[in-house]
Amino acid sequence: MNNTITFYEGANLIETIKTTKNITECFVEFKLAKNYEYRKSNEYWADVILNGIGIRYTLKYGVGLIKGIQYDSVTLEKIK
Repeated sequence: MNNTITFYEGANLIETIKTTKNITECFVEFKLAKNYEYRKSNEYWADVILNGIGIRYTLKYGVGLIKGIQYDSVTLEKIK
């Protein structure tokens, strides 16, 4: 199954990476930090889809990676 990570600044898509490998939280944090380093914006977030489950991540300066909602990537229903 393909896994996907998509990076946004606000509503603007910045980059999408599709892979058959697992996407780790460390990689998400690294890429978000790199985006912050270049643009100094707090509007960056990532949408990660692993094996059909979507997870939203944000990086808050001084706090670190924040894991947001989880959802089914097919139905877009929130997972509790």
